[in-house]
Amino acid sequence: MGATCGSSALGDGCQNRCPCKVASEIDLKQAKTDQLYHSDRPPEDGQFEHDKSGQEDEKGGMDCTHDYYDGNPSYFYREVAELERVAQGNNCCPSKSGTYLFESGATYTGQWSGWTRHGYGVQAWMDGSTYEGQWVRNMAEGKGRFMHCNGDCYIGEWKCSKAEGVGVYYHEHATYAGEWQNDLLQGIGMEEWTSGAVYKGRFTNGRKEGHGIYLWPDDSMYIGSWADNEINGIGLFTGKDGRCFQGRWQDSVAHGIGKYQWKDGRTYCGQYAFDKKHGFGVFEWPDARMYRGYWQKGRQHGVGLYTSETGNVLTAVWENGKRKSREEGEEEGQPDIAEGNVQKSDALQKPCQNSGKSDATDVQTCSAT
Repeated sequence: MGATCGSSALGDGCQNRCPCKVASEIDLKQAKTDQLYHSDRPPEDGQFEHDKSGQEDEKGGMDCTHDYYDGNPSYFYREVAELERVAQGNNCCPSKSGTYLFESGATYTGQWSGWTRHGYGVQAWMDGSTYEGQWVRNMAEGKGRFMHCNGDCYIGEWKCSKAEGVGVYYHEHATYAGEWQNDLLQGIGMEEWTSGAVYKGRFTNGRKEGHGIYLWPDDSMYIGSWADNEINGIGLFTGKDGRCFQGRWQDSVAHGIGKYQWKDGRTYCGQYAFDKKHGFGVFEWPDARMYRGYWQKGRQHGVGLYTSETGNVLTAVWENGKRKSREEGEEEGQPDIAEGNVQKSDALQKPCQNSGKSDATDVQTCSAT
């Protein structure tokens, strides 16, 4: 049961999401393949970051996100060299009011300390990006707002021209509000997509890591552990149709020991391998029937014991979901026990991946024979 987070590359055009190198999760392609049963998912490992030097984009023009000052990936350093050069050969100070025009075409209006931007000021770059807020020795520090050339916006705390502390990042399709460190999502935060999907939990180095809660637009929910931007560890998934899985996950799919429950009372408790029953497990029906035995790739496979609704216990060998051997005295032509009553995969919606329809067998068709 795959659970949405997705591969994230933030949109076309402007690739730099924060004026400095900001790796985040707001991608906005909605999640990998649907392995739960459909749904929008959060983005994958979207990274808000600048390229280190100006380069032509696919259309032959300069990408507004690239930096042109000594390869430094931050807007804030672009005009530093000019200010240092002017300060060395100029005894006067810039006007305390009015606008200073840089050779690059960028402008700065605000407070100065000598030829250093210091205090409150507004800087506008030629590509349309702007920063308005507090400066300390030519660096964004304190509280400020950065508007990107593509319309994205970060409002929050800064240190050494990097997002640091608490802030909100607005993207066309998603919003992140929470803690930042060194331009990366770090600590407690919440991502919310326009589709209605929401993640609340911990981040490490720009990726979901630790305990978190993910809500799908259809009210399905996952509560549990994350690692490297995927569902990993122990967690509980509850679907909109009442089914749930509690157990171990790996890369957003059931993997290890777990228990799957359906709304109609059916349960499976046992081993999973990459989203399918695999190993030893017990499948129970609401009418007291039970299969205890081995599974392979989602089907009964190997030795198993079947208990009927009347309490009779039969031992048989299974192969790919069908009973091969029959007990002594059992009549030929008798239907195979529980044949076809379990689906190949108990797939769930997969967080962090591209959205789409699930091709997994619908668990609701899993009926007793």
